[in-house]
Amino acid sequence: MDRKQAQLNIGNVVRIDEGDSGTYYGILEKVIAEPRKPWRGIVVIQGVFDLPNLVDVDKENHSEIPPLLYKQGETREFEGIKLSVVLDDDLPETFEMSVNKAVRIRHFEWQREIESLKTKQDMLLHYLSTSNVNLDNFQSNKHSDVITYTFHHDGDRFILIDENEERLDLEDCPFTMKWEAQNEKMIGTYDRNGIFVSEHGYRYSPKEGDLFMIDREQFDPYVILRNELEPAALSSLEKNLEHFQLSHEDLVDCHNSLLTQLLNTKDQRTFRGANFLLYKGPEGMILVQHHYERTLHHDKNDRIYDRFEFTTDQGKRAIATYTNEYSI
Repeated sequence: MDRKQAQLNIGNVVRIDEGDSGTYYGILEKVIAEPRKPWRGIVVIQGVFDLPNLVDVDKENHSEIPPLLYKQGETREFEGIKLSVVLDDDLPETFEMSVNKAVRIRHFEWQREIESLKTKQDMLLHYLSTSNVNLDNFQSNKHSDVITYTFHHDGDRFILIDENEERLDLEDCPFTMKWEAQNEKMIGTYDRNGIFVSEHGYRYSPKEGDLFMIDREQFDPYVILRNELEPAALSSLEKNLEHFQLSHEDLVDCHNSLLTQLLNTKDQRTFRGANFLLYKGPEGMILVQHHYERTLHHDKNDRIYDRFEFTTDQGKRAIATYTNEYSI
């Protein structure tokens, strides 16, 4: 807008365009219009429209979103070329709410980019499958659905090691595995003392270096979380998701802090914390906070507490709680 429009918009909300550093908005308090000089505006910052763009932070192509340039209530002087009229009067009530909205918008944009790339990938795969192109080399580079391990006895521990030398301790290992014994393919779990038990009860004692496979999906934090829940707690989660017209397929992001605790601690028997599950449904974004407590026992049932707090981006809430008979 020009200086004349700016004079007419004193006291109104204006947009502040900082390019790659983000877009903000605030109240235009004063216009500085000196003769033969570009006009400037004094603005009190109220919120954020768009987050800053990604920037590279090192030579290994690691990127991050830079911090916001301004804070709520901050008064700054801007060149008039950066300011424009805001026509939308439906603005977030607080600075924090505007940041949350900007985060959601950026997330939707990136999600659309991911979906677009997935569509292009499917188109390319279809093209390759219907052409005369040799797919052998291409198929060899596809991401495998399973991780292959070799069995090892390390001191008093039994472990599996994958092709990247990542170790998986078999003590209390919850995963379902696949192996071959006596020319038969088997599926089962680890028992103890280096013994595996198939789903049909066959006990298998592998030799050093024997191969085992685990479906990659089992390492997904959300799959692990669902498998860790008691059936009644999982059912409660699913019924509440249905209430908001959601299913597991609508998950956008899962932060599983319980998994992090289990992987990073030894001999710990009590776990407390919160997991954060973000879903995208027909009515917008829904955040589920899963508060949990676990006390593990060797000689009796574990004590379990789960609390699910559902919050939509419109402020609607629902709460579901599960405890087993040994919980307080």
